[in-house]
Amino acid sequence: MDGKVLWNPETENLSSLDDVYKTVVEDGNELVSPEDKWSTKEEKERIAELLKIVTKEVFDANISNLLKKTDGTLNSKVWKNRDDLYLTDDEKNIFELLNFIFDSGLYDEEGYYELVGNNYNHETFKMDKNINGVDVVAFGHYGYD
Repeated sequence: MDGKVLWNPETENLSSLDDVYKTVVEDGNELVSPEDKWSTKEEKERIAELLKIVTKEVFDANISNLLKKTDGTLNSKVWKNRDDLYLTDDEKNIFELLNFIFDSGLYDEEGYYELVGNNYNHETFKMDKNINGVDVVAFGHYGYD
C-alpha cells in the first residue's frame, strides 16, 4: 500500500489518500467557519481559497509526485524548505493545505522510517506475512529514548 496510505503520527493511524482528502475538506471547512476561534482571519481566507483550488481531481493528480519530491514526508519542517523541492503550484497548494490540517504531518512508508530514525533514534522493523490468505504487514519502531 506504499504511496496509497499515509501515516498520521498524531492519531497513530494509517489513512487512505481518499480519507486524507475527506479530512482536509471536513477539517478545512471547520477552520473557516465563524465558530472557529483558533484561526486568524488571514488563515481562514487562505484555507478557504485553498479548498476551492485543491479539488479531489487536483489532489489525486498531484499527491504521488508531491510524496516523491518530499521523500514521503509532508510536515512543517519540509514545508519551510519547499523552495528547494521545485514543487508545482498545485503541489505547493496541496502541501500548504495539508499543513493547516495535519499538525504532526503525514508520512508514507519512506517518510515514516525517516521520522522515527531521525527523531527518536529508534530501530525500525517491518514484517510481511500471509495468514490464511490475507497479507498482513506489521511495522513500527523500538528503542530507548
